[in-house]
Amino acid sequence: MRKLNLKNKVLFTIVVAMVGVAVISCKDDNDLDDKSVKISNVYNSGCMGSAYSPDQNSKDGESEDSFNVYNDGKTVFISHNNRVVFCGYDSISVSINVANDTIWVKEIEMGGVTNCMCLANTSYQINNLPSGEYTLLIRLCENDYYNPEVCGPVKYQTTVNL
Repeated sequence: MRKLNLKNKVLFTIVVAMVGVAVISCKDDNDLDDKSVKISNVYNSGCMGSAYSPDQNSKDGESEDSFNVYNDGKTVFISHNNRVVFCGYDSISVSINVANDTIWVKEIEMGGVTNCMCLANTSYQINNLPSGEYTLLIRLCENDYYNPEVCGPVKYQTTVNL
């Protein structure tokens, strides 16, 4: 009777090990552990220049917002200039999600909603991306601490080759 229980335990252990190997081997090589991909060196300029009414599309004489994206083969550097923000904003935080060959970035304006707007610059880096070709998609979001995060459509899209 004892040998039968020992055989069953050994057989059970082997079956569990085989199932575990099968589950692990099902992971797609293109799946990226986006916990290893990090955002760093986030910079916010604060409001630049004078404020203007939300009824205006932009401050007279100011240029529209622009993105500059480049990489050094390891790190992706992103700067966003002349982003329109509420005058009462505290900061712009950045979050990232990587799925296969697509990098989703959200620039989230944190702070209170006010009745004036201003322009701000922000920049940040994406670290620990494996070599490859990626589609980078950036969305602009707002979070006023009282309401859930609200995001607009993709504001900027480009290809990044590392």
